[in-house]
Amino acid sequence: MFDMSKGHCHGYPTVWWFPEPTPSMKREERMELAKTIAKAKTLCGLCPVRRECLKYSLDNNEEFGIWGGKDAHERGFGRRRRVRA
Repeated sequence: MFDMSKGHCHGYPTVWWFPEPTPSMKREERMELAKTIAKAKTLCGLCPVRRECLKYSLDNNEEFGIWGGKDAHERGFGRRRRVRA
């Protein structure tokens, strides 16, 4: 496993990388969540362990969260889930 302590995510709130949108969220809440996700992805884009993080998520089938700057859908989990259903 890679050294996550060298990641730019270290020390920031976990919720930035594991956002939880809900159907009951109001428009304003969804907009704030989108801003938080954008901040997380920006930090990931500059991270020295971004590639290792992304590889870890793919190797371990991490279905949730932002890993290596990509959310679950960008890593292919949204498409896989629909195909399985």
